[in-house]
Amino acid sequence: MKYLSEKARNVFQALVARMKDGHLKLDNSNNIFMPVHMERLYKSPVGYVYSIAHYGKQNGDLMKDPDIEFLALRDGNIIPLTFAVARWVAVAAKFCPGESQANRSDGRKSAEERSRGGRV
Repeated sequence: MKYLSEKARNVFQALVARMKDGHLKLDNSNNIFMPVHMERLYKSPVGYVYSIAHYGKQNGDLMKDPDIEFLALRDGNIIPLTFAVARWVAVAAKFCPGESQANRSDGRKSAEERSRGGRV
């Protein structure tokens, strides 16, 4: 299991400190780039789970793409849990059926699968 580096952990914790009601929207690009949203999703027995994502609309539905979830442990360490790219899942399912089996049923890859390049 890999933790975020000290520098990345400090940035992550600074963002958590800026959250209001479990949400933070970062938009400092004057509409050049999509805003980034950080949300506290839920409390687990060992810490809190957070999501960092861009939101956009596809066929009228609000979607996260990409979406990365992290587990912030009580001891201060942070573990990347999942990484989901909606477009890749759709492309993999259509053009690479064998490859899409490497994705979990919700389209997210575990940290272990990502470290092997998505192969099971």
